[in-house]
Formats: sequence, structure tokens, C-alpha cells
Amino acid sequence: MKKTVERLSPAVKPVITDERYTRLFSRKESTAASLKSGAVSLRPGENIGEHSTEDKEEIIIVLEGRGLLKTGNKDSYPFQSGSALYVPPATKHDVKNTGSKNLRYVYVTAPVCT
Repeated sequence: MKKTVERLSPAVKPVITDERYTRLFSRKESTAASLKSGAVSLRPGENIGEHSTEDKEEIIIVLEGRGLLKTGNKDSYPFQSGSALYVPPATKHDVKNTGSKNLRYVYVTAPVCT
């Protein structure tokens, strides 16, 4: 791990684009040590699709729009721009745009440290 960290450098990437998904930083691309992040843009009515955080925790920072975070146990959490959402490890979830404009957010996942 130390060698990987030594090869990392600061970087700047745009987060507001019209692309549905833009990878920002990740260990796989050698742009981060252990986290993974991306920028998402969903059109009105569109959703990202149910998926699991597996062994990672996730935060979602909402830049523009409004939406609904649905979890696998059927709980729903409405949100809007300026919100931060937390998704615990091993949680199935989906994000849906419930507004009339594009929903744009950044997510960051990281392994759980014990």
C-alpha cells in the first residue's frame, strides 16, 4: 500500500457534466489509495438502478436537483440540492430523480476500516 500512496498526486476533475456517469478517482486507476468516486447526472424520472455498497460505505453529495434514495428494505429518503446522504455497508439502494431538472451528485465509497 505504501508504494501505491507514494505514486499518488493531487488532481482536479470536473464534476458537473452532461454525462450520465463520470469516474472521478479510484484505486483501480491509481488516482486514489482506497476510495472510489464518481459524478452522476440523471434526467427527470431516471434512476441509477438498484445496487449494493457491498463491504463499503458511501456518501452522496447532491449538487443540483431533487430525488429519492430507496433502500432494499423499502425505506425512502427524499433529498434535494445541498443534501449529503449516507449509505451503510451491505445496503441495497437506488437513487431516482424526482424533480423536473437534471439531478447531479457526487458519490464516494470507501472500504470500512476496523
